[in-house]
Amino acid sequence: MTEKSLNLKSAGNDNFVSVAENEKLVVNGESVSIKNEQESVKVVATPEVKIVATAESLPIPSNDNSCDGKNPTPDGGIALPLPEREELYVDIEAISEKFNLPKAQLEQICAGDPKAVYIPTESLALQQFIQVQQGMAKTAEKFSKLKKLPKEARKFFLQKAQLFGYVWLKSEVQLGKEIQKIASQQGTRNDLKQDATESAEETSVSNLETSNEEGDSSEDNSNSKSAFKKKRPFKEVFEEVRTKGEILDQDYGLSYNQARDLTRLNDEVIEREMKYAIQNNEVPSRRHSLSYLYKESSNVEKECNDKFELNTVFCSVGHDALLGRITEEEIPYCSIFACIGSGEYYLKSRGFKCVLANEASPSRADYFSLKMEELGEDDCLMLQGRFQDRFDEMVKEFRERKCQLLLVSPPCQIFCSQKGKNFLKDDRLDLIVWVIKFIKAVKPKYIVIENARQFLNFSMPKDTKKDGEPAKNLRAALKGRTIGQYIKDELEDEKFAVNFADEDACFYGCAQSRVRSIVLASQTGMWPFPKPDDRATLPWEVIGHLPSLEPGEGSGYDEAPHLSNDPDEAATIYEALIHTPTGGCTADNPPEYQIGGYGFFGAKCSRNSWNKPWSTIEGGADKALGLRTIHPGRLKSDGTYSDPRCCTLRETFLLNSLPEDYTIPAKYDTQECRNFIWTVMGEIFLPRMLERIMETIPLPHRKSLLGLEDEEKGEAA
Repeated sequence: MTEKSLNLKSAGNDNFVSVAENEKLVVNGESVSIKNEQESVKVVATPEVKIVATAESLPIPSNDNSCDGKNPTPDGGIALPLPEREELYVDIEAISEKFNLPKAQLEQICAGDPKAVYIPTESLALQQFIQVQQGMAKTAEKFSKLKKLPKEARKFFLQKAQLFGYVWLKSEVQLGKEIQKIASQQGTRNDLKQDATESAEETSVSNLETSNEEGDSSEDNSNSKSAFKKKRPFKEVFEEVRTKGEILDQDYGLSYNQARDLTRLNDEVIEREMKYAIQNNEVPSRRHSLSYLYKESSNVEKECNDKFELNTVFCSVGHDALLGRITEEEIPYCSIFACIGSGEYYLKSRGFKCVLANEASPSRADYFSLKMEELGEDDCLMLQGRFQDRFDEMVKEFRERKCQLLLVSPPCQIFCSQKGKNFLKDDRLDLIVWVIKFIKAVKPKYIVIENARQFLNFSMPKDTKKDGEPAKNLRAALKGRTIGQYIKDELEDEKFAVNFADEDACFYGCAQSRVRSIVLASQTGMWPFPKPDDRATLPWEVIGHLPSLEPGEGSGYDEAPHLSNDPDEAATIYEALIHTPTGGCTADNPPEYQIGGYGFFGAKCSRNSWNKPWSTIEGGADKALGLRTIHPGRLKSDGTYSDPRCCTLRETFLLNSLPEDYTIPAKYDTQECRNFIWTVMGEIFLPRMLERIMETIPLPHRKSLLGLEDEEKGEAA
């Protein structure tokens, strides 16, 4: 059997290994050799031969930034001591041949464990470093899960994955620190305002001095200087200065949410994550690391640590049996926090009539009213403004208009896992208290409350200095309960039958995975949640018939968004996407078809699948560098993939379960309003899901159809 030796070398910013002929494969102390004629792997300890990378042998990245971290390198990097790891070494040649694994990746992963790694602080180098570490961690993790490999080899790869993952996350902590240095602006760089103003004044003075040399008087000088400053618009001074959003997008390829996640990471959290990973034989990850912050927040937030039990009651009758109009006499309803009204799109045809609505945003309220007019709801009254401010009017109009149904979709941002650190000062925090107060005042027959999946288990802290008035109101109302328990107790006291569910819209007629918390309450008996479909609705069923498009091709609702405003960046993304298979990510492409600097967000610039529900559509679904915003595409005869782009608006309508002929009111169907449209399309209550929910409303004449009469008789007996 031929055996080989690995020698650790370094060049540039990357560690790599070369293979030289020798008697044994040795990397860092032990050899795992595989004989060709045997199935088993033999572990042979070779303590006399050991290759260890020292700090002197490691590449030190070049950068100009000073760091706030520990042990700075001579030119600004950060020296990161790695945790002690058990050393185990693998016969790369044998494993590569036996299991048909990429030898180059195995060689990289099996390079000697360094005692310290230098993390660059310069932006581009840091992003590239993160991408390499993440790629190595994920590759090693894949090998650690190959059950056809011997146990010792899987253990080795797991340890490697843990180390690379640790370095990856520590690097992201550093990236978060670099992002925090970017000054916040409102369209202009406030941190450069003084420099820019001084520069403008210096230019004007220089011009005036030149004019003075030509014979202008000092009085004319003064007047000219004043006139010059007035004539120079401030906009000109800043025309080449970028906003924070532009810097994040152009230099880092990050959205605000992604940047926020990175700035939340810290060294203490990563150390906890590494300890957890080693104890549980897992690979450290950003998502799990962030969960420590959420858990810490939750431990502070929740006076009661009990999880709210849903105990969902489902309808025994499927959707096909409930098609058609629900009632001949229209049921008047009220929509609170109505957004643009797309969630209610199908309700009129099923027998419901919107007569009253509330929305805080003027533009969304206006859109809602225009859309209601299009749908024939001309007499729907929209009371625009904060719900608290319009409360008395809403109570009065609800009663006068004899509403029977109340739809409630409070803003979900403050309840989801990515809520900001200052959420306790958010004015929207106590809206659910106002909703309960409203329900008690108007006593509707039927209620639907919809929110993020974390909504029902949310509760408040015992004590905090960050409370705003809404936070104090919510704490006083909850009294140590979760929001779910609070709603249950309050509504049951009002003689409502209450049903709770956390369900994914993809099983209710929507080709999108979007899990929502739903509360159904009724004064006429239990309102069962609709029976889920046997399988999820898939993207090919709703957009598979539409034509392939190149970026920028098409018009109107069928125009494919451009990949970037920067031609060079657009070309890079395009080349990467045409080589990205359906359901794949550019980070998994061959190196020449990856997008440098963006790979450390795994789902970034990823294609969706035809045969899996679409990823949750959020605001900014037209951005190619968002999370899973790319069209699935189709394999072409030349081996590339079609549709290297985000979805069109029409495709987004369909994926949101709106009809193909859905139209935007003319007032908002302009290029200037496109960002507004993309934002609200990521926030609507998916209309097919709401339609399915309304199919099981326990109207007295439908109880027999829903199978509720038998259940009520059984309960009575």
